[in-house]
Order: sequence, then structure tokens, then C-alpha cells
Amino acid sequence: MYLKAFIQRQFTFHYNQMDEILRDVTEEQFHWIPPGNANPIACILIHILSAEDDIIQSIFRREPAIWEQQMCDRKIWIKVPPMPGQGWDEVRKTNLPMAPILEYGGIVRAATLAYLDTLNAKELRRKVVFFGLDNTICDSLVTLISHNSLHVGEIAVLKGVQGIKGLPY
Repeated sequence: MYLKAFIQRQFTFHYNQMDEILRDVTEEQFHWIPPGNANPIACILIHILSAEDDIIQSIFRREPAIWEQQMCDRKIWIKVPPMPGQGWDEVRKTNLPMAPILEYGGIVRAATLAYLDTLNAKELRRKVVFFGLDNTICDSLVTLISHNSLHVGEIAVLKGVQGIKGLPY
């Protein structure tokens, strides 16, 4: 199925880009708070990971999010991940350890890729409530990959503002 392969390629590209952008980030750069209203890399990364986790696990699979299953609040030291209307201030104020966040990201990635492997035409057409609207899983996945890629670009800019190479090319 072409659509399934396309979606899998988009997620793989996103993961490769994210790995490249995060490869040389230090703890100090990870927590650097930019001027204005921008968020540090730590905030953005947790947001990317937890949004993907929630959408794939809770909305699509109707299972508890990995954040809940793995009790990530204890490992990452915040009660809730940053989502619309919650958690951003706590993450900005807390010097979160990078290693458990990256570990959580690896678990989310593996779960997402496993889910994408199960996609078929019926699943791609299945309706879910996504951001308050009825949407197909296919359309929701396209929105998710766009969301994630937008934030990876944001991380690249934050690296550049800190004087380190943002994008690897």
C-alpha cells in the first residue's frame, strides 16, 4: 500500500532529522532559555515526544500513553508533559535530565513504528477525534508528522541562536 509506505518514510525522515539535530546537544544547550517567549530545546522535545505518544497510543490505539505506562513523571521529574494549556512553565523552570527524555523518545519511536507497521486501508480510513474534530487516522498522521517536523526546525533554530550548527547540512 503506497500510502502506508509514504507515511512510514515521512516518520523515518523525521526521526533521522531529529537524531542529527540532537546528536551534539549538550545539557547546557538543552536547557538554555532563549529570550522572549520561545521555549528551551528540552520543552520542545518533550512536547514532540509526548504529543506523538498521546496521539498514537491514546487516540489511535486507545491504550494508556507510554508516559503513563512507564511512569515518566518520576523519571523526567515533571508531573505533566507540555501540551496546549499545561506543563510549559514547569518544564521551563526545571533542569530536566536529558538521558531519560531521550530514552522516553526511543520508546515512543519504537511504539510508533510498530503501530505504523500495522496500518492497512481500513485503519487509515478509521475516524478518530483529533483536536476536537472527526478526522481519519491518515489525515491525523500527516498532521502529526507536520507538527513534529515544525518543532524539529524550531530546535535547529535554537541551536543556531546559541552559536552551534542547527541543521546538519
